[in-house]
Amino acid sequence: MGKQNRRKKRHGKSNNKKISFLENDETTSKSTAVDSGNPLINKIKHFDPKIRDSALSALAVTLFDSSSSNISSKNKNDNNNNKKINSDVIHAVFERIQIEKDSNVCSAALGCVLNYSLSSEANCRMIFNIAGLDPFTVLLNRALQSCIGNGATESPSSPPTLNKCDWEIGAMCLQIIATLIENSENDNSSFIQKCLLESNINNMLQIMKISIETLLVQSNSNSFSDSDSVVGDVLSNSCRILHSAIENNIPLSEKLLRITSCEGRSVTEFWDSILTNNSLPAKCRLHTCGIIISMRYLLSENNDQNESLNKCIVGFVLPTLKSYLAYHISISTALSHRMKEAYQKFCKEALDEEMEHVVEKSVKDKKESARMIARRQKETKSKRDEAKKNKAPSKKEFINSDDLDVQMDEGIDDVNANTDAEDGSRNDDSTDGTITKHNNFIEQTGGVDLKQVFDKATMAWENSILPLKLALEITTNLCADCHAEERYGDDDDGWNSDDEDAMEIVAQDMEMSSSNIIAAEASSCNLKENFLLESVVQSGIPENVVSMLTSLVSSLNLEPIPSTTTTDNGDEVDSMIQVGIEDVLSKVGMCLCNMITNLKTWRYTASETSSSSVNNNHPTIELWQLVCNSTKSAKDANCTKAVAGFTGVMVSLLRCDDRRDIILPILGNAYLNWMILLLNPLEKRNNIGGSKSNTKDGVVPVSEEQEEKEESLVNAVQMLGILCTQSHTLEVDEAVCKALLSTLQNNTESTTVMVWNEILSTLMDIYGMDDCYNDVFCKCLVLSLLEGSLLPQFRNYIKQLLHEQESTSQRSSGSISSGIANILRETALNVSRFIKYKR
Repeated sequence: MGKQNRRKKRHGKSNNKKISFLENDETTSKSTAVDSGNPLINKIKHFDPKIRDSALSALAVTLFDSSSSNISSKNKNDNNNNKKINSDVIHAVFERIQIEKDSNVCSAALGCVLNYSLSSEANCRMIFNIAGLDPFTVLLNRALQSCIGNGATESPSSPPTLNKCDWEIGAMCLQIIATLIENSENDNSSFIQKCLLESNINNMLQIMKISIETLLVQSNSNSFSDSDSVVGDVLSNSCRILHSAIENNIPLSEKLLRITSCEGRSVTEFWDSILTNNSLPAKCRLHTCGIIISMRYLLSENNDQNESLNKCIVGFVLPTLKSYLAYHISISTALSHRMKEAYQKFCKEALDEEMEHVVEKSVKDKKESARMIARRQKETKSKRDEAKKNKAPSKKEFINSDDLDVQMDEGIDDVNANTDAEDGSRNDDSTDGTITKHNNFIEQTGGVDLKQVFDKATMAWENSILPLKLALEITTNLCADCHAEERYGDDDDGWNSDDEDAMEIVAQDMEMSSSNIIAAEASSCNLKENFLLESVVQSGIPENVVSMLTSLVSSLNLEPIPSTTTTDNGDEVDSMIQVGIEDVLSKVGMCLCNMITNLKTWRYTASETSSSSVNNNHPTIELWQLVCNSTKSAKDANCTKAVAGFTGVMVSLLRCDDRRDIILPILGNAYLNWMILLLNPLEKRNNIGGSKSNTKDGVVPVSEEQEEKEESLVNAVQMLGILCTQSHTLEVDEAVCKALLSTLQNNTESTTVMVWNEILSTLMDIYGMDDCYNDVFCKCLVLSLLEGSLLPQFRNYIKQLLHEQESTSQRSSGSISSGIANILRETALNVSRFIKYKR
């Protein structure tokens, strides 16, 4: 006790000056640590970097992990978030990011924040609302600190020795910033406003320049290493931040143009240098395309920089997009087979290794001496020789469970007999078992780490898919109607009452104002949109997207590997491949929807040919048949996301009068029956408007797959509605009417409130016309069903959803927005008016 007391006094004498707990001095004594009252925070701020590292690493895969059950913000309110992850803990983690000098500790802290921000939008909002915390500045400064002094030298003859850990820290910091921006609530949030500071813009551009120079020097010196991919991630994440932040952000667009065009450079010189450099990462170049397109749409028509941006888009952006909008099925198939083969080898070797360790443990548990092992092997050999003399058995006859255990024991005995004889009392805990097993595993496979081979194969396949998805997203935005939201925005105040007379007045006012807005803005945006959209057509990008569709659909028929083989993350390898392809197919569908709607001069959508001279070789019919066949293939492969996208394309084709007149003549009973089949997914029934006591917080969670099925059903209903509002036969009318009513009465899980809304609206459209088939309307008892059960159920469902929305302060996946609520109320009002009209 005396020594301990004296030691404490000696520490007190050596610490005359105040040492803050923020200083990362590994020699700091334990007495300098500040007790926060929270043991978790104490470990995060501990003087020993190993303890800090272990604490943060554990937090990253437990409390902060997106798959952890401890993070329950998806089912809870923001104010009732997990108590273990309070603002003090998050603040302490950001503190580590800001001041930590140990790379491992900083990486672990960043892993916590990254996992937490990826978990849900609610977690991102919690980070935004922490008092005294400026996450944007902390992360950006740390990223800049990691890049400065760790970049390239100007001399190509002496390529730099890059610190991979520092670049990884920079890449993680920038990835977190991008994630937080993409999950910010609105464009005016304080986090987005940080992007408007010129100092932050300059820091971001400085990081980009350092990364570009480093990659160019490495490329010129032909000295590529694993660090190059990390540097590429820093550059790509920097471009991703600007791409995400500039959306609908006119001030940022103007400042970014002004800063990049200083020092006598042209407006787009900096961005042109990125697009023309094929050695830079694909994601970097594609995000740059998105930045330029966003700036062009945000600038007013009389801006002097429009001409430069137009030249950049036509000369560099569109060719870059086109180069990445190409799916090579042979390359993708080779990469996927490579990934499967690598994983099968890894699984086989891992299984063999596990069996060897089981047998080794079994032999050790027997505690046999070397003499006993030799005697047993001799007896086994004599039995085998005697069996060979009597009969030459087949493999199936010879290898039974007992003999297999004996053979496996022999293999281990040969390796360990001498070791057991020399040291029978060896302690198993004297070495690191995990490291020893892994090293033995690599030695047995010829020095090749098969897990690393599988990871690299997976990364190669993902890197072939990710640029394709990003290019499709940018092209989809390029072909979109940039003023659609302004012309068709929701009115949040119009439908808050059940007074039908008042709602009718609001409806008339909205219709008049909508027509005025469309007329006023048509002339202002047409010039800019027509130039860009015509440039897209001339570039050949739409043809690339169509050709991709054929190749991608054929990729759905890739032979899957057995479902028992799983990756380390629990995902089947074949499922991973199919999900990636399905995601691309869905984006192809969205891109085609915008192209069909807005590219008026595209050969697939041009209305130059009259319907009387149409044949099966007409481009519109070719596209229709291609999309229909793709939808059937995707449905057979159970790709619900792709089906949702393709049915949307079909709706887009049928909505245009000229294209509809071309397509409808070829629609026979086969197409009609197939469209009706889209309404009948095999699912259990859903008690619409009934009790939901088995759900948490009164909110029904809606999975992503259910949303995709909902979209497919809505699209199918719209197609049937378009078909029956044109000239059609009584048989077609009756088949469609029965199918729509049956969908409401069967009421599966996918028959959500939006599907109900679409079916009710379609029924009103079909039978609200003067020349409708009233005989079918009466025969199917449509009026009595609407009045007796369907409308009351629909109203109860709306009330229930609105009650759930009011009872939860946080918007969850089961709640609805105010705009959707207004649409549902309007539909309910129209149905009641329709019933009065048809009586």
